[in-house]
Amino acid sequence: MASMPRVERRAGRLNVTLLNDPEIRSAGSSCVFDIDDFSELSGVEVLDLRRQLGTVSVHSSPIDGLPRWSYDPEIDAAYFKVSEARAQQQVDGTLTAYIGASDQLVRPSSSSCV
Repeated sequence: MASMPRVERRAGRLNVTLLNDPEIRSAGSSCVFDIDDFSELSGVEVLDLRRQLGTVSVHSSPIDGLPRWSYDPEIDAAYFKVSEARAQQQVDGTLTAYIGASDQLVRPSSSSCV
C-alpha cells in the first residue's frame, strides 16, 4: 500500500491522493494551475469549492512535506501545494474531484497538466 498523502504525475495528468478511502463519486471543477519558471506545476487552487462540489470537506493537511493543502471556509477556496517552487504564472484549468462516502475529498485529479 502506498503512503498517504502522495502526488503522482502520469501522462500529463496530476493526481493528489489525500486519503486512503474508497471513492464513491466524482465531480468536475474549474481551477487555477500555478506554474513555475520551468513550466512545471507547483500548485492548484480551487475557488468556490463548495459551490462547485457541494458539501465536500477537506481534512487537515500534514504540516511537513508535500503535498500540503489548505481550505479557507470564509472565501470557500482550497489550495493544493505539490512543489516547493514559486509560481510565476497562473493558468485556468479543470480538475475532477473524487469524493468518499463521508463527503471527504479523497483525490483531486487534473484533467490536463501543463
